Amino acid sequence: MERNLIKKIRKFRKIQPRNDWVVLTKKRILGDENYKSFNFKPSFSFVAPALIAVFIITGVCIVSQNSKPGEPLHSIEKISETTQGTFVKENNKQEYYLNLAEKRVKELKEIADKNETKKLASAIQETNESIEKATQEFQTVNNLDQLSRMVKQVVNINKDIDEVEKVLGAKIGKETGQLTDIATLTVKKEYKNGIGKIIEAWEEQINSLNKDVAQKQEMEKMLKQVKQCYDDMDYAGATDILEKIYLLYLNINNVNNL
Repeated sequence: MERNLIKKIRKFRKIQPRNDWVVLTKKRILGDENYKSFNFKPSFSFVAPALIAVFIITGVCIVSQNSKPGEPLHSIEKISETTQGTFVKENNKQEYYLNLAEKRVKELKEIADKNETKKLASAIQETNESIEKATQEFQTVNNLDQLSRMVKQVVNINKDIDEVEKVLGAKIGKETGQLTDIATLTVKKEYKNGIGKIIEAWEEQINSLNKDVAQKQEMEKMLKQVKQCYDDMDYAGATDILEKIYLLYLNINNVNNL
């Protein structure tokens, strides 16, 4: 008896009510007005303006990317750049702002070459502001690979600035010189730190060599020369001698392996 009842209940589950019955029941429960409110369908008159606005904003942002200082859409480009800068990772900000500085310099160069005098004042001001920001960020670089890439960029920026100043017949601002000075100081600082650590490592390595090793005294003498170069801030000379120490050390290992 119970089994038959369960089978019948399962059959009832498969029965689907007619649509007109569902609609009529909802109307009776909710009332005619309330039921209508649950069947909201966004009208085309609402969706169309929203889509048009999105397309317009997107189009303006794309077009503004090619704008130059002194042009109406350039302010939108700057807002976009500032917004992007907030999402850039801390260890990538230095290169991001240096790229912007390079972009501003190229824009200024194009304006100067075309003799677009009305845009010149804005372009010079924005170039100096951008270079000043890049200079601030440059001081936080602590990676030699990143530093070497950025130094090459600074060299290219300086070349473009020199060309602009030749066209204009005047200096465009002290900020450009500050970027070069900071780049030079940062390079010296990082190379100094790097060579200092290498000297410490080699000192430990040479001290660990057996006293009977013939080249040990020669390596110790060379390491003193490296330290002198280091103190004199002759990092190129220090690097050359360290390379000779390395080759000598390789020779010792080759002899020991025979």
